[in-house]
Amino acid sequence: DASMNERLQHIVFSIHGAFLNYLTPGGFDTFAYHQDYLINFYNNYFWYDRDSIKITSWIGDWIYQLGVFGIIVILYLFKLIGDKSYKNLLERLLLFILLLSGIPVAFPLIAMIFALLTFKKVSTTDI
Repeated sequence: DASMNERLQHIVFSIHGAFLNYLTPGGFDTFAYHQDYLINFYNNYFWYDRDSIKITSWIGDWIYQLGVFGIIVILYLFKLIGDKSYKNLLERLLLFILLLSGIPVAFPLIAMIFALLTFKKVSTTDI
């Protein structure tokens, strides 16, 4: 369906566009340029009419706009909330998959989740 096509398009285009920039920061206004190029590159596989140039993938937005610095921040955030348990690994994997999907960066629940998981890690290690 069209919604799924657009969500997948933003995941693929943001990460592919970041590599087209050689992982240098792409900024806020260059995504439309890469989007037009990548639609032709993927031979119109992503057929849904794009009316917005805003990246809808949380992780894709960080990687495209901040490049290698965004990858460092994401890795730091996921290291900050994790320990070496199997349960925590599954929690981080699920969170990564959810953040790769269509969640905007300004969605406040994501910051709350990171704060809660960080607090949970700190409170269990101090006791």
